[in-house]
Amino acid sequence: MNKYTLVAENPESTVVTDFQLDYRREINYQLEAELEKAFIEQLQTQAYEYLSFTTKQELIANLRLQLEILNNYQFSDKEWEHFFKSKIASQNIGIEEKTSIIQENYI
Repeated sequence: MNKYTLVAENPESTVVTDFQLDYRREINYQLEAELEKAFIEQLQTQAYEYLSFTTKQELIANLRLQLEILNNYQFSDKEWEHFFKSKIASQNIGIEEKTSIIQENYI
């Protein structure tokens, strides 16, 4: 796999100096674990960081942290609990609506 240098990056685009796709055709089927490993490696070459969570609480804590960073806002514990239970983990809202709340409704 070729290395490339990141020139500029923003939410809408990424500019690199060199990129060559290493195309290879797999003849055999790939195990799910192998596919996952390859996908993680591909994301890491694109400057994504791999985080390993072992509990639901760690995942929720990371979600809170990332939303706070994204919105430049610090939730109080009470605010987070209300937001999480009413918007993210609500039994009355479907997965599409929950995704929309996170991705589209920035307030």
